[in-house]
Amino acid sequence: DLIRNADAAMYHSKQNGGNSSSFFTPEMSAVAVERLMLKSKLRRAIERDEFVMLYQPKVDLRDGRVVGGEALLRWRLPGHGDISPVQFIPLAEETALIQEIGEWVLKRVCNDYRSWQDQVPQPGRVSINLSLKQLRQAEFLTRYRSVFDETGVAPANFELEITETTLMTDARRMMRLLDELHAMALHLSIDDFGT
Repeated sequence: DLIRNADAAMYHSKQNGGNSSSFFTPEMSAVAVERLMLKSKLRRAIERDEFVMLYQPKVDLRDGRVVGGEALLRWRLPGHGDISPVQFIPLAEETALIQEIGEWVLKRVCNDYRSWQDQVPQPGRVSINLSLKQLRQAEFLTRYRSVFDETGVAPANFELEITETTLMTDARRMMRLLDELHAMALHLSIDDFGT
């Protein structure tokens, strides 16, 4: 009980920005139990086909034409409705599921893009968010290359959004990685710049 309660207090401190301490309260235990249940359900979300890709259009304000979009991942958990990425992405990063989810996202977006190309000559560029944990995986580039090869969609049709804090972590390694991504013809952008 002591270790479980200490863990709940530690997680509470982390959620509130870290670099702080918290005393355990019974409410923390309820949050920890709910979090543990979500983590367990997240492990089966891909095999149960509970993830959904939504696309937010990017519009040229001069003529109202759709010039691309942003891929947005949602988790439709039966009995709970939509689970916010703010809730499940940190869980995915903690459990190392982020690599598998990231690969699922890329395959899904590539397959959707290929079907759009059958309907529209140039669907525009689609942006996809990347997590620091994905970029830290040794096989990240190999997996991305294989998805593009497998789906037959050109990497130039995509833009990877990377947060500023991700770039600042191990800057030299990130620059080499970004150079390799750019060499694949992927477009890159910095998300949450200035935060």
